[in-house]
Amino acid sequence: MNDKQLHENIVLHIFKTANLLLKVGNRLAREVGISFQQWFILLQLWEKGELGATPTELGSSLFVTKQNMTGMIDRMERDGYVARGSDPNDRRVSRILLTSKGRKALQQIEPLKDQWNKEAFALLTREEKEALFKLLDRYLAFLSSH
Repeated sequence: MNDKQLHENIVLHIFKTANLLLKVGNRLAREVGISFQQWFILLQLWEKGELGATPTELGSSLFVTKQNMTGMIDRMERDGYVARGSDPNDRRVSRILLTSKGRKALQQIEPLKDQWNKEAFALLTREEKEALFKLLDRYLAFLSSH
């Protein structure tokens, strides 16, 4: 296999892996009544803490349009997973906050995710997992800068 074919096969494998991981993520999220995108939003809000995040901050990580992000937030607010609040430093800015129902969904999905990860990564040694992480980290850094 020449370099061109190797590069194309690597990219194809990454696309296939991403698609399969999305399917798994959606299946796990459905078990607690949310979508994969909603799970991702809840995780981001968990990481942001009490201050929450702006819709723009949330949307940039999901690579969705402002309109799609607004619709997702509206549905999540309607369903009680998030609440809207104002920014203490700028009242014009809306912040999205994690609710107790949102935290509960994350707590419910955690053991499902942990079990799936345990099974999925059992085929790799610790050294292989560390090497894979380092390679993906370098590749993501490159992709993010272009």
